[in-house]
Amino acid sequence: MTTTAISAVGDRVQHIRFNALTSLRFAAAAWVVLYHTAPASLTGDRNASIGGNLVGIGYTGVGIFFVLSGFILALVYGRITSWPAAKAFLIARFARIYPAYLMSLLIDLPRLFLWRIEKYGDVFGVTLALVTLSLQALILPAFHPSVPALNGPTWSIAVEVAWYLTYPLTAACLLRVQRTSTIWFLLAAFWAIAIAVPMGLEQTWGRLDTVAEAQVKYGALPRFPEFAVGLLLCKLYHKGPPGRSAWGPAFALLVGAVSMGAIVFVALNRQHIPYLVVHNGLLIPAYAGLIWALANCDGAVSAILAHPALVLLGEASYSIYLLHMPLFYWVAPAQAEIELATYAVYLCGPPGNVLCDRAAVPDLDRWPVERGL
Repeated sequence: MTTTAISAVGDRVQHIRFNALTSLRFAAAAWVVLYHTAPASLTGDRNASIGGNLVGIGYTGVGIFFVLSGFILALVYGRITSWPAAKAFLIARFARIYPAYLMSLLIDLPRLFLWRIEKYGDVFGVTLALVTLSLQALILPAFHPSVPALNGPTWSIAVEVAWYLTYPLTAACLLRVQRTSTIWFLLAAFWAIAIAVPMGLEQTWGRLDTVAEAQVKYGALPRFPEFAVGLLLCKLYHKGPPGRSAWGPAFALLVGAVSMGAIVFVALNRQHIPYLVVHNGLLIPAYAGLIWALANCDGAVSAILAHPALVLLGEASYSIYLLHMPLFYWVAPAQAEIELATYAVYLCGPPGNVLCDRAAVPDLDRWPVERGL
């Protein structure tokens, strides 16, 4: 086989692996959607069956997005060492996320108008709703997580924006690390911090009040370890799996299987684990292992996840995530139990989300760029 042919095969394998990660984005979005919207007639008792328990921790799917976001940004952008590069990075991220973010707020605005008018009257209710829209349009929930009243899941977008603003400095610090042992130490340290913060607060002050709990669950700083782990995971990815040419892909498959097993284990035992610990960071190693495994794994699993239909849904995962609650409010205004037939109609929304995502500004973080870190 010629050098050109070998290179072409290598590029195809890498493309399949990265497509598998794109499909993982859809899986994470679908997990969150099911957690927020799935009727009991579909999931059963969320404390009984395996499927019900898995849906019951669907809120942790946001953690996959956070770790994957750090991994992708490090892979595509690497260290940003100049102001023009930083400016281009911020413009690219804004163009990617803000149009759909703002659209999701506007779609949910009629619901907020009705709610605020019913509670406070016409003039004051409309005024409060518009003030809320203005605050969320400025992405202030990243700094005060108790603000959101429009499209609750947008808190995670506000958090990521806060991280984007600090990415040049964060990447300059974390992506400078070269020694494998130091990378592993930092990975363990960030995981420990993610667990220690909510556990320490609950141990010290007991059950937190609503505002304090929101700061821990939805704040940019308490959730930063997930993003940092994604950055460091990219450094680990560049070092390759052990035995890269021999049993490396098999090892990656094993890591992926263990990671999935850990997620199932936590789901089945979540009643015995502090809620905030599960919510914020307990599954960071499992998500990191899953991402690393798919980035290094060959064979049937990667080929299946690289199917064009799954990749298309993965590319639309951002819109699916952002629009699932505003659409659900229209289907079930009181968030009451809905019939399976109605829910099936609601789930037909993803094709529309695909079109919406394709009509938006193209994703500037596509996979062909891979920088040496």
